[in-house]
Amino acid sequence: MNLRVRGIFYIGICLVICSVSVQAKTMYVTDSKKIPVRAGKGTAYKILAFIESNQQVELLQKDNQWSLVRLEDAKEGWVNSRYLMNNPTSKIKFEELSIEHQNLINQTESLKADYEQLTLDNTKLKSTLASTKNSLNNQLTDYEALKADSSEFLTLKSKYEMVSKQLREKAQKVENLEKQISDSQLYYILKWVSAVSGILLVGFIIGYSVKRPRRQPSLL
Repeated sequence: MNLRVRGIFYIGICLVICSVSVQAKTMYVTDSKKIPVRAGKGTAYKILAFIESNQQVELLQKDNQWSLVRLEDAKEGWVNSRYLMNNPTSKIKFEELSIEHQNLINQTESLKADYEQLTLDNTKLKSTLASTKNSLNNQLTDYEALKADSSEFLTLKSKYEMVSKQLREKAQKVENLEKQISDSQLYYILKWVSAVSGILLVGFIIGYSVKRPRRQPSLL
């Protein structure tokens, strides 16, 4: 095989390799106004559609100058490869950055609102905490006072029970003494009555004996 044939062979292989279908990926149209999509590789082919700058298309096949793309409406056609970019255009980036910026603003506003609400809640919680502390201090004061009163009450109760016990014991002693006195008085009263009754009976007998007429002796 001579050099000329070999050169033609290699050129053909290179053309075949360049025209082989590539893996479908997303491409972006450059910052031009309208790009024609043609039915074949070349300006002589029929225009199928126009794509706007910054429009997103799907790359199906690419060679040195022309690229086969699929549009959003599923149409397929060829466009000049110099109008396609791997990365989004500046306008798309600007729009994305604008959207991201607006999202950040919205997040900032939301965070600001959350912060204000948290500040308000924190103020309320501080007020509630202060009120709770005051109430707790009052309860502790009342508890200490009640504790002191309870201690005094227990002391008084103990003294009261002791005095009550002593009073009951003294009352029992008084009752026993009264019973003894009552029994003694009854004894002496009965003894006095018996003595008086005996005296009266003796007096009655003596009186009766004195008053009875003596019997006259008989004169036999």
